[in-house]
Amino acid sequence: MTIPESDGESEKNRGMMDEQRPSVWFLFLSVTLALLALPFLFVTYVPSTDLPQHLSQIKLFLSAVSAQTDSPYTIHYFGANLLIYWVMLVFWSIIPPVLAGKVTMVVLALSWALAIFILARKEGRSPIAAMLSSVVIFNSSFYWGFVNYLIGFPLFVLWYLIVVKQHKEHVTSAHVAAIMVLSLFLFFAHSLWLVLAASVLVVLDLIKRAGWKNVIAHIGALIPAMIVAGLWYPKLAATRTTMGFDTSPHWFVLPYERLHPQWIVNAVFGGLQGPSEWIILASIVLWIVVSIASNKKEFWALVNKDLFIIGIFLIIGVFGLPDKFMNTISFASRWFPVAMIVLLLSLPIPRIPQVVYGAAAFFLLFLFTVTTAFAWSRFEQNELSGLSEALEQVPENVRVLGLDYVKKSQYIDGRPFIQTFSYAQVLHGGTLNFSFAEHNSGIVVPNSISSVPQWTPGLEWVPEYVLQEDIQKFDVVLINAPEDLHAMMPSLAPLTPITIDGRWRLYQVQKSGRKGFVITF
Repeated sequence: MTIPESDGESEKNRGMMDEQRPSVWFLFLSVTLALLALPFLFVTYVPSTDLPQHLSQIKLFLSAVSAQTDSPYTIHYFGANLLIYWVMLVFWSIIPPVLAGKVTMVVLALSWALAIFILARKEGRSPIAAMLSSVVIFNSSFYWGFVNYLIGFPLFVLWYLIVVKQHKEHVTSAHVAAIMVLSLFLFFAHSLWLVLAASVLVVLDLIKRAGWKNVIAHIGALIPAMIVAGLWYPKLAATRTTMGFDTSPHWFVLPYERLHPQWIVNAVFGGLQGPSEWIILASIVLWIVVSIASNKKEFWALVNKDLFIIGIFLIIGVFGLPDKFMNTISFASRWFPVAMIVLLLSLPIPRIPQVVYGAAAFFLLFLFTVTTAFAWSRFEQNELSGLSEALEQVPENVRVLGLDYVKKSQYIDGRPFIQTFSYAQVLHGGTLNFSFAEHNSGIVVPNSISSVPQWTPGLEWVPEYVLQEDIQKFDVVLINAPEDLHAMMPSLAPLTPITIDGRWRLYQVQKSGRKGFVITF
């Protein structure tokens, strides 16, 4: 990054040349990766809500492949949102399933950091800015377990560096080929990343006046991926409608209401309970203010225009897109961390002593990862107590009903327990009361689709709706509940405790003629 010497300081005196040395970059990258890996050392189960359901997709895939007779599932080898499953399949083949899920999340987190550093290096930005940007990696998409989406960010960075930044005055056949291949990979990762990548390419072409021949060539190179996406999307919409999912767009929080600080904190981070995310976000805002104030009239000249435009484009989406669409939650807010990354990298570093802003970036990342490690550890010890013991007692290939009566965590934001029962299928096979296979967007989908469920739908979200008749359709029930509710459970439902300690306990279903609700409020 080139800094004008208007204040009489040379780049060398300010230490800017040192920042571009490979050894400096390696140091900052190594420290960042080590800090991001720290929380994973303290847990067996990563607090990523949908992760066990994604692991279940691998279990169902392997069962379908090895089935001696007709499998109830169809395998999708190629399509939207499937790339992560092939990554998980590789890990599953060499390490135990739960550990494979953990390693998947480690790789995703570290690949985001590596992509950030590569982007910063290629664009001549500071490694300190890259370290600071990495604090948003543990965001709501990570905690919700949107692994299909998470794998797309490194590919998008690759798209930006190869496609957006490398095209010449005249489009070459190599550049067209790169667009075709990478756009298909983006679709394979997650369809939303394909939409973003294509939009960024066209928008920057128009803003930078790339010429109508270049624009037409770029759009033409996108056509194969767009055709594939165009064939896939109507099938997805029709299937989800048939299954009874709400596919309409919804703005639960209106665009102007998203200016509320709490919404912004939840959108940028949205993972931990407590004040830590507020402190980090306030520090990032202060960094931006100091960057603007200290660079004064030279500020705009030092801004990376392409990254800044992408950041603004994403911010428009964050405040304008629906909260939910096609049954996809966090449709708008999931883009805020990405916007924050590219905006931070687009800005010039503050004109303050290098040791100050370097120490500040390190301290913020250190503080956040240590806080995260503590929260994950307490979450597993206190709120996943009894889970491992209960999972060990699940018989092979049985019907499992999962009920979460706790819902909220003291340490993790959102609904971290709703898919935890899926670990029973991950470890022992069988069936669940809800499977991501029903979404028809995974690596396996049911052969037949019915809009009429065999039991009350949505029990993973609202266990209070469970009926006595629902329980009879399962062999065991895995329940997350406080002690007093566990004590009452055998009298409320035809259940016999298999495990008797911890928040999570396994119950054997006893055949009974009872009817009505198990628990009413």
